[in-house]
Amino acid sequence: MSAITVSGELVHYEVLGRGRPVILLHGWLGSWRYWIPTMQQLHMKYRVYALDLFGFGDSSKARNAQLYTVQQQASMLDDFMQQLAIPRAAFIGHGLGAMIIAEYAFKHQKERVPRALLSSLPLYDIGGLDQRTPRRTKPKRGTFVPDDPDRTIPSSSLEKTIASKNSASMIRAAIRERAAARNQDSGGGIPSPIQPKESETTEPRENLLRQSLGTTDMSELLARCFRSSEVEYGKLQGDVLNAKEKALQVVVDGFDAAHMLDTIHGLEMPIVLVHGEQDPLVPVPNKAVWDYVSGGTGDTLTIPVPNVRHFPMLEHERFGRFVNDFLETPRIEDLEIRERWRRRSR
Repeated sequence: MSAITVSGELVHYEVLGRGRPVILLHGWLGSWRYWIPTMQQLHMKYRVYALDLFGFGDSSKARNAQLYTVQQQASMLDDFMQQLAIPRAAFIGHGLGAMIIAEYAFKHQKERVPRALLSSLPLYDIGGLDQRTPRRTKPKRGTFVPDDPDRTIPSSSLEKTIASKNSASMIRAAIRERAAARNQDSGGGIPSPIQPKESETTEPRENLLRQSLGTTDMSELLARCFRSSEVEYGKLQGDVLNAKEKALQVVVDGFDAAHMLDTIHGLEMPIVLVHGEQDPLVPVPNKAVWDYVSGGTGDTLTIPVPNVRHFPMLEHERFGRFVNDFLETPRIEDLEIRERWRRRSR
């Protein structure tokens, strides 16, 4: 067992192999453990890291709900890479992990994320996508956005513009206090989603992820993914019972479908989006969504997978081989997907 501490909280991870780094992030059901087959497939060529997100597996399960937001989990990922001296890595994420990678990749782009494979990502048609202008654009490095309590000034920028490090620390403390005050105002200790600016209020505000899941009871969601008689159910059940339900609830409560779409649209690196066509938790995106997220500046390959539900890495026997191809193929549009993703009927 390997672990680091981030802001005083434990982050558990496992690592296997040697070579170029690959980082795996699990979804809202399970832990690092369901990546074991993928790690075994890749470890001869790559150094593969699998993390437990805050609230899952053997990582911290804190009372502070702010720790479970997508932004804070992405910040934890940044700290993880810095502490382990990983300058850049290929990323593979599933569900919640895919959301966190997208957030991290949007901030750092190709500098830290040369390519990413995102599976079972919640992408919804909010209407008018063929005419949409993304509301989220890449901020200049070192800028501070006052409306976002999760966006902080990099230390290097503070120390250049503030007279002393003590002053910089005071400003950071004030930012944290304001964020905590906002959480208290929202009630129940659950951080509320950032309020839209006036120009954004015309977009649909219903929480489409909550509508899809219908609940944040992880055991109930697991039962929708697998029958209790299936091997995969038994493999995931222990981790589901051990997880902090608030870690899922915070993400669902703060979900913004437009923000998610614009984040993927704004990624500049090669991206592969994989989604099981029989996913019982997050419906497969329609053509309008695929077209929108593929219309950004990066290279995006979308792959709806027939006869696969929410866990392609557990349900599809060729997933590991496909991931290896994803990492090895210089141009993602050259990936051979047709035969490799055909699955025998049970």
